[in-house]
Parts: sequence; structure tokens; C-alpha cells
Amino acid sequence: MSILRVTVVGTIDTSIVENVLHFRDLGGAMTPQQVATEIINNWIIPVKNLQNVNLVHTVILVKTLTPFESTTAEISAGGITGELAGEYYSPTVTPVVKVRTATPGRKGHGRFFIFGLHGASVVNGQWHPGAFTLWNNAMLARAARFKDGGPGPLTLGIFPRAGEREFKPMVDLVLRNTLGNQRKRQRGKGI
Repeated sequence: MSILRVTVVGTIDTSIVENVLHFRDLGGAMTPQQVATEIINNWIIPVKNLQNVNLVHTVILVKTLTPFESTTAEISAGGITGELAGEYYSPTVTPVVKVRTATPGRKGHGRFFIFGLHGASVVNGQWHPGAFTLWNNAMLARAARFKDGGPGPLTLGIFPRAGEREFKPMVDLVLRNTLGNQRKRQRGKGI
């Protein structure tokens, strides 16, 4: 069994966007290329029809954290773009997805952001109801794929950077019905 840190990196015009995710590979034998292929096929491609065409997925960074820390492998994401033409919504104002685990309290949840949001998905600073339904269904499918015991080879979860370093598997993904403000970071900072 190994714990992996996977960073999905993309661009929207000149803005760099990143999501840092943690997965458990129960078999512990997946190569970085196999991990990237799983992420491309089952994380990126299923939602590209909901994302703006200005979003370009550039690379996937894969690093093994346990049992032995590895160097970070940088694998091309193939320049996959969103499919919705027109204006995109601000890259810094994004939907937030809460990662729930079976552990209650502050240390029992995480989050990631949805970047590449299409401008028509938001009306007056709020989700368009139809877009929220489509994204919520996509998150339910993602949760089913990457849950503990799910059909995929990877389990999504949370893994603290410091302190008690115990992987906590995801039990649910909850799409918040309000938008969040993703703070500005430099590429690779905080990873």
C-alpha cells in the first residue's frame, strides 16, 4: 500500500490552477504513468464537457509519500481542454468540493476546487441550477469511483502534511452550493 500526492495542473489564459489530491494505492504497484492515466481517464475527461474551452490541463504531478518518499514525476496531461465555448468564470472564484471522511471534526475533511468553470454556469454570483445539478452528478460519480472499495485502483482521501500522518479515505464528496475564493499561490508552493 502506498499514499500518493497527485497535483492536477492546468491553465486558464495566463493563470495557473492546481488541485492537490491524496490517493491510496492499495496494491502499491502503480507507476506514476498508470496513476496519471487513471486521473486523466476518470477525473479529467468525465467533466471536460462541463468546463470552459479556455481551461487546458497541462501536467499531472505524482509523488509517492509512503512507505518511501519518491521524487515527483511530471506527466503530460495531453493538453485536454474543456468543451464549453464562450466566456469563462473567474479562475479565482471557484466551486468547492468537500472531501468527507469517517473521522468527525476538523481533521476529518478536506477540499478541492473545480477550475475551468464556464461563465454561463453562474448567474449573479450563484450556481445556475442546471449547472449545479450536472456538477453534483459528476461529483457523485467521482465519489463512487474513488471511494474505499470502489471499482478504481485508487482511493481518494486526506493525508495531513504534518502531525499524525494517517490516511483517511473519502466516504463522500459534497459540492457546496456557494462559490469559494481560491487564494493566489505560486506554482508548487504549499505542495
